[in-house]
Amino acid sequence: MAQEGYEMVRYADDAVVCCRTETEAQKALAEIAAWTELAGLKLHPTKTRIVSAVGKGGFDFLGYHFERYQNGSGMKWPRDKSRKKLRDKLREKLHRGRSGSIADTITEINPILKGWFGYFKFSVPSAMKDADQWVRERVRQIVRRRHKRRGIVKRRERIEYPNRWFETQGFYSLEKAQAKWIQSQMGHH
Repeated sequence: MAQEGYEMVRYADDAVVCCRTETEAQKALAEIAAWTELAGLKLHPTKTRIVSAVGKGGFDFLGYHFERYQNGSGMKWPRDKSRKKLRDKLREKLHRGRSGSIADTITEINPILKGWFGYFKFSVPSAMKDADQWVRERVRQIVRRRHKRRGIVKRRERIEYPNRWFETQGFYSLEKAQAKWIQSQMGHH
């Protein structure tokens, strides 16, 4: 259905139509609304909108947040709802009173991290770094509680359990996985 002046990207019943101007976007929206009405369908009133992808704000689509900049480059990262969903799923496995070895805990959360990475690997690297840091802090909270220490994770736990310690425990680092994936995409195996 790509018409002159715009491009449509769709996935199942979700779609993004990219246009150069707001006038083109209005025209495209009118055409799509007419087409869906002929098919006996209706566009979702709150999800259907025209936004500028240039500058702050961008738009969310299929779990990602997209923004495009004046220089033509663009970035995407997991939208807030996607990050919250990951954290909620991991919280079930990373509660402070959890029993069992840290290695077993990490073995249990690694498949969740691998699955999340599989979908969100196209994100900016800072998204992976933030997720890794959040998981490490949760594991440090478990360790802190086992040592009968009160309160939040402090410098002491970060020194006793540095990032490299997590590697020895088998932690699947999203940041390192993405760096390897990017390297493989560039042909530097």
